[in-house]
Parts: sequence; C-alpha cells; structure tokens
Amino acid sequence: MLEAVRRRTDEIRRELDGLAYPDRVKRLATLEKAERPEVTSHSDSVASLAFRLAVSVGFGPSEAATIESATRCHDFGKLAIPSELLHRAGGFTEEEFTVVKAHTKAGWDLLGEDAPRVALDIARYHHERYDGYGYERLKGEDIPFAARIVQVADVYDALRSRREYKDAMTEEAVLELMTADSASPGFGRRQFDPFLLRTFVSMRLSDPKAAFTEAARASLWEYARSDPMSDFPADYDNGGWSVRKTGERMRYEAPPGRNRRLVELRDATGEPKTIRNADMLRLRF
Repeated sequence: MLEAVRRRTDEIRRELDGLAYPDRVKRLATLEKAERPEVTSHSDSVASLAFRLAVSVGFGPSEAATIESATRCHDFGKLAIPSELLHRAGGFTEEEFTVVKAHTKAGWDLLGEDAPRVALDIARYHHERYDGYGYERLKGEDIPFAARIVQVADVYDALRSRREYKDAMTEEAVLELMTADSASPGFGRRQFDPFLLRTFVSMRLSDPKAAFTEAARASLWEYARSDPMSDFPADYDNGGWSVRKTGERMRYEAPPGRNRRLVELRDATGEPKTIRNADMLRLRF
C-alpha cells in the first residue's frame, strides 16, 4: 500500500513538471477540490483559524497571512492516500496507519524543494506533538513554530466538523477534550504547545458566537490563565526549555556542580532573542 502512495505521488509530480511554485499550488488546489473536496473545506477552515491564532500570539498581519496561505496547502499529500482510508474512522492496521501518515511526506514532495520553508514545515510537521508522540517524533521546541500553530487549528476543526463516520462535537466538548489532563501519548493538552493552546482557548472563549455553559467557561478560563509548564509532570524532559505565560521560551543548562544558566531565549512567536543581563534577572526561577 505504501508503494501505491509513492506511485501516486510521482504521478502527480509528473503532472506538475515545469510549473513554478505558484502554478503548482494552483494545480494542486484544483486537484484537491475535484478529488478531495472535504479536504479543501477543512484546509480553508484550518487556514482561517491559523491566521487568527498567529495574530493572537503576536505575528503581524502580513506574517499571519503567509501562515494562512501555507496552511491551505497542508493536506495536499492526501491526494496520494486511498479514499477508503481517508474516509474511515480509525481502526487501522499498523500498515494502514503507516499509509495514512505518509500524507505529510507526500505533501512535502508535491510542494517541491522551491516551496517557501513555512509551507514545507506545515505540510510535513503538522501532526507532530509537543510531547514527542507525533508522526516523526519531533518534540517540543524542535517542531517548527508554524506547524505547532496549524496542529492546534487542525485538531480543533477536525473535531468540530461532521464527517461521514462521525458527528460534529460542540465547541465546549472540543476544548475540554483538547485541554484534558491525559498522560502521554493519550489525547489532551500535552500534545500541544502549551502557550499556543492557552492562546487558542482564550481566543475561542472571547468569540461572542461560541456557546459554553457557565461552569465550562470558568474552567477553561482557569486553564487559559494557568502556567504553561503545569501541563507537564515535573520529570518531563523538554530539552531544558521552559515556556512562560507571556509565551517567551527559555532554554537553560545546568553544568555539573553549578546553578543552571539561561542559554537561549525566544519570543512568543518562536523567534530568537538576544540574551541581556536584564533577561537573566527577569527570567530567573
């Protein structure tokens, strides 16, 4: 079955030969709409959510729009996956699940080497999990930031949407499931970037169209305002990284016999920052 995915990927790539990246995207979008219309609808919804989440964490409108455009391409790889697997509600054999997971690599290949890095990252890594149990076992801050944004939006939209094999879930049920305190590799808060998930929950709670019971709203606000690192057990190995409520990310080292020291700092959008003495004092725990 995996060989069939490779053959279909190569077949589509031959159809794209000679096309510049913008034209390849247009052609792939046309194919997707014709062959996988439900995927196109999903991708449009996820892209809109990703834009709003990107703005909420501090990206400018132009940067957020770039993420939005790239997100519309994130599932092109499903063009190479057999329809019977895409339309099934789980229950996969190990071989079948390997085939389903191959859509991320297929999407990377279809976009092409000259595609913008953000598009390639999103296509390849939107099924990675912050706790390290995703498709390719990337973990934490090693996962490209844009892919982490799309992962949150992707899971939310998949749960909120009706499929031929499942009903749509309510907004309240979806957010409660996404923020559930489940041990890895179970479904819940540990699979998401803890700052992005809290920002997304705040974003949804602030939407006047979103309906919540009073109890659920209070519980979700409590989660959204909590310490991001409280999602993980004390012995969780995040490569020395900690995430603050502001979204700043700090990596510490602890040389033998010495106090730990701050060696890397990123802002709320994942961009590196220069470490100054003031940062050492402000970010000391």
